[in-house]
Amino acid sequence: MVPPYQIPDVRMHFFARFNQLAAVPVSDLSWIVEDPLITPEDESLCVAAAAAVEGWLVFAYSDSAVLKSAALDFYDTVYGSIRLPLIGISEPAEDLAKAAKLPETVGGSLSEAFKISLNGYADRPLPEPLENYVLRVFDLQITSQVQALLDIDPRERLSLLVPTRYGDLVLSPSLRTAGLPLGWHRPVMFLPGSDNYRKQAYILPKSLGEKVKGTLRVDISGGELLLPAGDRPVKADKPLVTGKGDKISVAINACRFENMNMYLDVTLTDEKDGEGTVLAVSEICSLEVAGENFAAADDTGEYLFQPREQVEVADGRSRRFLMVITGLEVDKIGGATIKSALFDLNLSVTGDKMGQFDDYMLTGADIWLAPADEDNSIRSLATSIHAERVARGWKKKGAAGERLVVSSEKGGSTDAATQQSSEGEVVLPAPDFRSVTDARLQAMLKMTEADFLAELGAIRCIPAEKLSLPAIYAPEAVLVQNWGTPGDLLAIARMYYKANGALVADQLKYASLTEQGRGELEKLSGWKSALAQLPVLTVGKRLLVFPFLKDIAEVSELIEPDLAEEPAETSQPGAVISLKLRVRSKNSDQAAMMGSMGDALGGGGDDDGVQEIPLFE
Repeated sequence: MVPPYQIPDVRMHFFARFNQLAAVPVSDLSWIVEDPLITPEDESLCVAAAAAVEGWLVFAYSDSAVLKSAALDFYDTVYGSIRLPLIGISEPAEDLAKAAKLPETVGGSLSEAFKISLNGYADRPLPEPLENYVLRVFDLQITSQVQALLDIDPRERLSLLVPTRYGDLVLSPSLRTAGLPLGWHRPVMFLPGSDNYRKQAYILPKSLGEKVKGTLRVDISGGELLLPAGDRPVKADKPLVTGKGDKISVAINACRFENMNMYLDVTLTDEKDGEGTVLAVSEICSLEVAGENFAAADDTGEYLFQPREQVEVADGRSRRFLMVITGLEVDKIGGATIKSALFDLNLSVTGDKMGQFDDYMLTGADIWLAPADEDNSIRSLATSIHAERVARGWKKKGAAGERLVVSSEKGGSTDAATQQSSEGEVVLPAPDFRSVTDARLQAMLKMTEADFLAELGAIRCIPAEKLSLPAIYAPEAVLVQNWGTPGDLLAIARMYYKANGALVADQLKYASLTEQGRGELEKLSGWKSALAQLPVLTVGKRLLVFPFLKDIAEVSELIEPDLAEEPAETSQPGAVISLKLRVRSKNSDQAAMMGSMGDALGGGGDDDGVQEIPLFE
């Protein structure tokens, strides 16, 4: 018996790639479409042997550029990854095993049920505004002994320790992890006895990342688990001053005065006693200038190593960070004093005694918007829609608890597509137009060239006033309506020749019509058009002119001899999509009855209680 294929988290495995750019994760908008593959409460998939699971996923394309290529990526480190081109030409899927392997895998137990190991890491460059940063992606392997949710929020329980001469810099996982294939950025369910590969990303200043590798720290019950990437010990340097508090000490390593701001390089070291320490940033120390005290800013988060509001130091560990004191309306800092009642500090600051300040401490924070799954408004709407679906009997396809049942009875079968609501109304799901056209399209792609061109020629061509680039209608729409523009027919032909291994040029050429050609186009289409050029597809050594579906040599009297590389004029097709809900209140029957009586008495209208609610346009 072949076991079902399990996908524990769709978001970690499915990604879209537009215009050969970075991978785009599944959008929360997938929750609210008809027949989704994921719901707010279940984002896993289970595919039984010899069965198919069909549904919808939504990916957000937010780039203002024209969409030239799109591909769907599915990542599986066991059976192999798949790249499915959707539009244009896509490069082969990237090798997921490019991470630099460690000489020896390091790991340990998260609990009795889970083990984790660090297999390696890889550095990825970032876009131009962040060329001085590096995104370090760690490859993790999690082994599950039981089927259970690994109830660890990686954003809170994992961190990267970066060793330096003044102690460890501590980084939280980058929000960019959510955009990585197999990125581990939230709790997830694992199958029993399974080896699960996950990735986690941290952003580092390039100058620091080139020198050190870092150690992943996992905060677990009763202590910590360290997964070192292989750093050598870093020689400690002497700070400017140190102070001692209750089971914790502080060191002011260096300071810098710039643009009326004081920057402090600070390290806190916790005494190992079974408990860590949490301190408010404003309580650590202050700066006294001309008799006035200034506390550190704790709400800006402008710098990568600057904590917000409070600093957490793990039990028995050190943490180096940046403090910023603003609002100093002085040109020189001489005569100022760094004070701390908590650590009994009183350090006079002079220009020649500020220590050697590391420039990377002033690295700016990564500006990255929170992923779409943080949008509570979409979740609220999706939860409401999902509850309504379940109430009318809808079931998610590919649910883990779903089993394939084969009836032994010849009679008694029901139409699963037709359902009945609690009010007794028949509810029909939205039709899937693809089922109407897919068989025809697939059959066309398998025809001989002569049969294919005859089938394509039977589709009516209606030329627009100007060439439309790209094609206006998708192949499915062309086959449903049985007509299309010259560009639409060319797009179907391109699919055919590529599917059959022909060498097809990416760039089109354009042929200008002669007077005879204009007449022939009108005769072919039955439509008088001002179209002056036709698109030409290069297939091997042939130049096919659309919609004539003939080589350029066969229609020499219909077109000018010289082909253009660019069209003389084009139009960019556009559309306005409006979505409205037509709804009737559950209590509308009684209201409608009263309204009908009033209308009958007063000669009123025909309001049936139905209201239109616009959602978006």
